[in-house]
Amino acid sequence: MTDHCSRSAKPSLYQGRRRSGRSEGLCVLAAMALAWGGACGEPNAQPPRRPDDHTPGPPASTTTEASVPPSDPRRAEVEELIHRYFRTWSDQDMAGYGACFCREACIQFIDSQGEISTFALGPFLAGQQEAHRAARHRQTEVPESIDIRFEAQLARAVVYWKLTAGPRTDFGYDHFTLVKQRGQWRIAHLIFYVTKSVGASR
Repeated sequence: MTDHCSRSAKPSLYQGRRRSGRSEGLCVLAAMALAWGGACGEPNAQPPRRPDDHTPGPPASTTTEASVPPSDPRRAEVEELIHRYFRTWSDQDMAGYGACFCREACIQFIDSQGEISTFALGPFLAGQQEAHRAARHRQTEVPESIDIRFEAQLARAVVYWKLTAGPRTDFGYDHFTLVKQRGQWRIAHLIFYVTKSVGASR
């Protein structure tokens, strides 16, 4: 698969989350990570390449696993974090976006060949900010479905998302591992990838 650093950002992603948005930022982010040595245990992380997988995604609905009853207050707390994560990224609020993560968080992007690029939080956020700045169209990302489960000290969330940037729309998944620190859920690990892209390329 060929490299496409002309995509918009989240490595972009989450650098941010892609042809438009996070994947474009990943090209920027990879260069920064190499310069700063900022990758999580992988200082020589390579820039992600353009995802070309067109696997269809699930229907647009919000769901949670049956093992998490609607009355469980933890579910509302995790859903609030997930919605804040997407809202702050779309609003280009990097301070608010960064506050969704643990300081020691690790972010990973899987390209269509299954290769993984790994980043520490600082370089990831810098790449996202630069990707937004350089994007031709304003980028917004929203969760289409959310699945949540709890495992002792951890929460896990799988989110199917839609990213819109002008004429292009990308779809993909974010897989979150969350931990509660000082009374608030935060992202300890994020791994994401694109499944489908629709519309004109930049």
